[in-house]
Amino acid sequence: MPAENKIAPNIRLALDYSRSFATAKPNIGLTEKEHIEGLANLLERTATENLALQEELERQKRYVEINADSAQGKHLEGLRYRDERNALQEMLNQRDEQLNSLEQRRHAEQQACQAAERRVEELAA
Repeated sequence: MPAENKIAPNIRLALDYSRSFATAKPNIGLTEKEHIEGLANLLERTATENLALQEELERQKRYVEINADSAQGKHLEGLRYRDERNALQEMLNQRDEQLNSLEQRRHAEQQACQAAERRVEELAA
């Protein structure tokens, strides 16, 4: 199953809204459209990378469970697993922060575009 189908529904809705907003507004400039679409694409890539990291974390968990046979092996595998898990968790935390930041930027850009549209309408009236 492709990773883009696994993106959380709320992120998918935000992406779809951003892209439809960018294409449905004929009176916003090309730069604004490109910026909104670029943010949506970056958010989608980050969410996909986040999913891949989560899948890798689960794979590592299964690997440790299957291959840790002896007491020493279990101890060494546990240490390796802990280190890898901590590194993956740190990467997931960074991706989550990036997702949050991108979502905030997308929302701010959307509000700015809407404010600009209202101003254009006021000036045209």
